[in-house]
This record gives sequence, structure tokens and C-alpha cells, in this order.
Amino acid sequence: MREEVAVKDALDQTAAHFGGIDIVVNNASAIQLTPVAATDMRRFDLMHQINARGTFMVSKYAISHLEKSANPHILMLSPPLDMQEKWFAP
Repeated sequence: MREEVAVKDALDQTAAHFGGIDIVVNNASAIQLTPVAATDMRRFDLMHQINARGTFMVSKYAISHLEKSANPHILMLSPPLDMQEKWFAP
């Protein structure tokens, strides 16, 4: 997720193997459930490298493949918006 060349190569290899890419599912994420003062800057950087930069980069390099699809999609998933038990019960 954080290595530009690896992401581009993975998308190119996937498109070559399967004959194209019709959908990209951005589901990778990193989260740190600590108060701001207790959050290490390395962890903060990791979260932003994966959650923002990684999502952008995968989408960016997938576009050239998605443009060839008859019905392309980019699906964005995210963690729960709050810590209510209903999200974690099952």
C-alpha cells in the first residue's frame, strides 16, 4: 500500500492476468484508538500513508485500467464512524 512501484506493478499484473480491471475496492486502513496526546507520530504517519495516500495511489494507477472497462467502479470502504458495540459484536 505504501510503495508506489509495488502498487503500480500489482495493478498492471492483475490487469494482464485477468484481462482488465473492472473495480477497485479500497479497503486497507490503519487506525490508532488512542487520544491525540498519546498517539505516536510514527503511527500517525502510518495511518495517513495507508488511509489517504494509499487509497489515492491505488485509485490513481487503476484509472488507466478502469477506463477500458464497460462499467468501472471505485468502491471506498472505511472503518466504523464510532465505537458503538454494534460495530464489533459479531
